[in-house]
Amino acid sequence: MGAIAKNAASLVAGRVLAKAVWVVVTFQVARHLGKGPLGAYAYAMAYVVFFEAVATLGLHFLLQRECAARPAEAPALLGRALALWTRAAVFCPVLVVLPSWLLGDPAETTKGIAAASIGLLLWSLGSIYNAVLVAQERMGRVAAIEAATALVRAGLCVGAIVLHGSVLAFLACYTLAHAVFYVASWASCPVRPVRTPAPDLVPLLRQALPFALMILASGVYFRADVFILMRLRGDIETGIYEAAWRPVNEVMALGYLVASSFLPRMAALFASDREAYQKLTRATVRTMLLLGVPIAAIGHLFAAPLIRLCYGQEYAASAEVLRIVSLGVAVYLPACALTFAIVASGRAWFWTALLGGKAAVSIALHLLLVPAFGAEGAGTAMLLSDLLASTLLVPAWIDVASKVNR
Repeated sequence: MGAIAKNAASLVAGRVLAKAVWVVVTFQVARHLGKGPLGAYAYAMAYVVFFEAVATLGLHFLLQRECAARPAEAPALLGRALALWTRAAVFCPVLVVLPSWLLGDPAETTKGIAAASIGLLLWSLGSIYNAVLVAQERMGRVAAIEAATALVRAGLCVGAIVLHGSVLAFLACYTLAHAVFYVASWASCPVRPVRTPAPDLVPLLRQALPFALMILASGVYFRADVFILMRLRGDIETGIYEAAWRPVNEVMALGYLVASSFLPRMAALFASDREAYQKLTRATVRTMLLLGVPIAAIGHLFAAPLIRLCYGQEYAASAEVLRIVSLGVAVYLPACALTFAIVASGRAWFWTALLGGKAAVSIALHLLLVPAFGAEGAGTAMLLSDLLASTLLVPAWIDVASKVNR
């Protein structure tokens, strides 16, 4: 457990420092833009996230698992992954921008989405190299890359604020920061890809498919709220919601990162030592509970003063939303631990099915609650979806554990 704890600590230390700076900057971005433009910015970013599955094809998750289980094959695996990514990347910008134009989004919004789509491609390419680092448990390097990316983006956003930048300027900051992420990940990866002429990529695509669908379902689940709010209630209501959701989302992302740091070791232990695999899973769940419950309590009990401190009186309406969505942290973090344990056992399709069901329920709840309750309805829909998914995870883990013990 010592090496595992060190890996998680490295990720947390680097990510917390960088994220703390980034979150403070996002508060200033919100103050600079105001509720309406903040809603438009959140909409553009949410829209781009929907296409993450197309940009990555789930290859980074597949490489994390496969390179950890078969380290000697990492160069060949990396070469095949890059070959498959190149074929998909050609179509990605068009697939991202065309629906925005068909939906009749304002020209400024479509331009911003086009700029952010380049950033998405750079991030997806960097994530392939980064996945090898995760598989080799080089978490110090991973943390440094994450921190550098967040700090660069924060610095660029500060510059945009000083120069009185528009929504488009902040979307450009996203793209430039992910250029840094790609370069840093490529330079830090100790494995060089072995490329073969005319490789058969269909088996690799088949293996990556459940991860790609998982990413799609996750993107829909986490950002359909903003899309639906924008369409049904407008940019101001979306800005109110985004102000409350943004810090909670950063906490969830941090918890997700901590839980994901255990995946390579879980996968290795599942193949070699099932009892140690179970012990590690239980320890990870306890860690996530210790992180999630206090954070959820603070966000729920002190929502109003936290909103005033971070955003000012203009966003006072966001406090009620924060009271609701912060409770989801206590549910989401331990659920991440169980999810990665199940994936480590080779059941990637379960994760995909779970997220797909979660996304479908979330969309239904948003369509039911948002028209009447706006931002608070969106927050309630997110919390209920998390509760339902976590309830389903428990019997799934019990099923995996029972088969491990046989």
